[in-house]
Amino acid sequence: FKRQKVIDIGQEFERRELDVIHANGMTVADIRTVTVAKGYDVVYVDYLQIVNPGREVKRGDRFGGVSLVSMDLHNMAVSLGVLVVALSQLSRPDRAARGKAPDLYSLRESGQIEQDADAVFLLYKTDEEDKASPRNLRIAKNKKGFAGGYIELSFDGATQTFREIERSCNISAHYAEVGKAVKQRTRAKGAAQELEELSGP
Repeated sequence: FKRQKVIDIGQEFERRELDVIHANGMTVADIRTVTVAKGYDVVYVDYLQIVNPGREVKRGDRFGGVSLVSMDLHNMAVSLGVLVVALSQLSRPDRAARGKAPDLYSLRESGQIEQDADAVFLLYKTDEEDKASPRNLRIAKNKKGFAGGYIELSFDGATQTFREIERSCNISAHYAEVGKAVKQRTRAKGAAQELEELSGP
């Protein structure tokens, strides 16, 4: 992500009309009804694990319930042509996995989320023990583009805002400049050799 692009997106986002609906206990069918009535283009669900499945699931079967919600949200997005952004909890790492970055298997209570989503972004602390540690926003899945990279962010709890950490940009810029310098030296060396060969003995 380039800095100017992020700024432009933020300005565009501020101009959009947003409704906040307290949807406690709502099913996907309820969300769909409101979406159609209001003519929404984008629906944010905060968060997927507390949406009511709306159908009978075996008592205590959280996996089955979350899977139903994930599939229903996916079907809603496709049939209505709207963008659905669903927040999901991540499973807490076990003792052996502590210190490792989460992956798609860390999506809590259902592998169905991974299957249904076109894109998955994972937001997590770089140090679980440090409340002030930076956060990483990792692109874990992207059907239509690049995946695998991440953005390093700082988090301000008082304002609940994230900001890109400057040093990430500086590091990227540094390596970009190093790469350019290497390419220039390689081209200059190649040109010198070519000139030497043309000159002959």
